[in-house]
Amino acid sequence: MSIQTIVIPLIFLALFVITYRRNRTSLLPGFFLTICFFISLFFFVIILASERKLAVEIPDIPGSRPIFEQDLKSTVISWILFLIIALTVVLVLFGIYVLIAYLLLNARSVLKKERFRLSHCIGLLLAVVLIIHIIFNRIVSNFDVPYPVVALRMGINFVAFFLTFHLIQFTLTSILCNCSRPRYNQDYIIVHGAGLKDGKDVTPLLAGRVDRAIAFYRKQVQKTTAPKLILSGGQGGDELRSEAKAMEEYALSCGIPESDILLEEQSTTTYQNMCFSKELMDRVSDGKAYRAIYATNNYHLLRTGIYARKAGLKISGIGSKTARYYLPIAFLREYAAYINLHRKLYVSCYVLFFLAGVLLP
Repeated sequence: MSIQTIVIPLIFLALFVITYRRNRTSLLPGFFLTICFFISLFFFVIILASERKLAVEIPDIPGSRPIFEQDLKSTVISWILFLIIALTVVLVLFGIYVLIAYLLLNARSVLKKERFRLSHCIGLLLAVVLIIHIIFNRIVSNFDVPYPVVALRMGINFVAFFLTFHLIQFTLTSILCNCSRPRYNQDYIIVHGAGLKDGKDVTPLLAGRVDRAIAFYRKQVQKTTAPKLILSGGQGGDELRSEAKAMEEYALSCGIPESDILLEEQSTTTYQNMCFSKELMDRVSDGKAYRAIYATNNYHLLRTGIYARKAGLKISGIGSKTARYYLPIAFLREYAAYINLHRKLYVSCYVLFFLAGVLLP
């Protein structure tokens, strides 16, 4: 085993730790962790292959281990190598088909349990786009097509590669955000609003956010002092009262004292949730330093954290669970919103990758 097999993965692991501690909402930590994983896997395969070669070449000399132990070690190493290679091949060759099947089945579940909306069909639309992409690639590969079509195919594939890699980083960073475990010493817990049922009552999704904040509140009360719940959400055009007021009624019914509840009833977006909540905390704290976290759905933690930093709050969040059948739809919508948040950057990336693919043939 050479020193590089240890040092190189450790360098990327250290970069992951440093960037993660500085900014958990950046995709950079996920990128370094991905590179660390694949480099470690690459070196692992090389080491196993070397061990396999040594096991085969070791002669049965007096004083050495019995030959059946060498054969057993060689067999185990061979199976590990086979499984690693087989899983990689299956993922590369059939991963897209598994994804399409999953998206179609999930779309069926969502449309059975939720009323029809275009936003509920995002998984179905993605599955259709992937099917068209596969068919288009097969046609170009199997038939004699003009050069412009071949160039178009390469451009689309380059963009698809970038999107796949970027989506993996987004997914990994979202998971890392959900791994955050804030200390039970907070002064405030910001609970983000969502649409109301019939314009006046909390929905199961919104109730989950409040429940998550209440669970943290109760654990902190047992350990230190009670934090203040900042229920953040204004009144939408189709709502009879503010989301904050509806959440207050729900929190009071769960046994939270009214003295531990603060209302922020101006915001209509996630960014405004953070901006107006910060103003409220600054005013209540009267210039003193304070500690805060935010509570929202697990799929929403990453983007909410980005808005928190934009508002001047370097805080982490706690996520409530989302129904398993609805999670893929919510996650894809969240990814689309993240792309829109940095649309100038990513449109430029799409154009560059497309041009690189078009010019390559």
